[in-house]
Amino acid sequence: MSQKLINDFYFSYQPLGSSHNKHKHNVYQMIYIVEGSMSCEIAGNRIDCSAPSVVFIGNYEPHIISKTSERYVRYVLTMDPYAAGSAIKPALLASVFSFHPSGFAYALDVTEIDKEIRVLVEELYREYTLPMHKKLPEGEELLLSALLYRIRQFSPSHFTSKNFGSAEMTVASVRMELENNLAQKLDLDMLASTHHISRYYLAHIFREVTGYSLKEYLMLCRISYACQQLAECDKAVGEIAEASGFHDMSNFSRSFKEIIGISPSEFRKRTRG
Repeated sequence: MSQKLINDFYFSYQPLGSSHNKHKHNVYQMIYIVEGSMSCEIAGNRIDCSAPSVVFIGNYEPHIISKTSERYVRYVLTMDPYAAGSAIKPALLASVFSFHPSGFAYALDVTEIDKEIRVLVEELYREYTLPMHKKLPEGEELLLSALLYRIRQFSPSHFTSKNFGSAEMTVASVRMELENNLAQKLDLDMLASTHHISRYYLAHIFREVTGYSLKEYLMLCRISYACQQLAECDKAVGEIAEASGFHDMSNFSRSFKEIIGISPSEFRKRTRG
């Protein structure tokens, strides 16, 4: 089964309550604020933004929306990071979600191009909500790419640039290697050697940029991929465990339950229910 690019896409005008907890997940998220304002914290950064703005949240970035205006109208789009890497063209456009160096502006004021952004978001939403037999071939991919391309024209600094520091570029490269090679045995020494730096320096900059140790991040990637496979395909649990980088079922089951809170079989049952 091919991976879906868009996991969820909704439009809402209801204000958010104050009961939300800080959370993180293995999806890219984009919030387009049409009316109103919100205050949030993303990866330790306090963000205050008003309409019209676009907010970009990367996978595994802890975030919480602390306050919104009484009228808070927005579109919220979440997408699969693995599918985005191949579906969004050119691939550089996906960097607005995957590469957030120190000082990255998570919220972008799009007042100057709001009419164009509004049309593109509404068309993407319309395509997403169509029944399968009425969807255009790769319609979502094309519209999302067009939307991100227009944003890049307006604000190139939000996308990967050679102006970013070498440490941040190294971490971005290591993250991609980990996310795209889950079944391989990648360790700190191997990755440090590939990038011609010491293992101690790599460990330091990786935690500084992502907030995770390399081992923790790889485990999150593997468990998130396993969750996706358990929910979307009919492969045996053992086969999914191996594809996710686990060669011992007991280790997979234990690690899965520690992070998700239930067993892989129970997770599959609940998501298929």
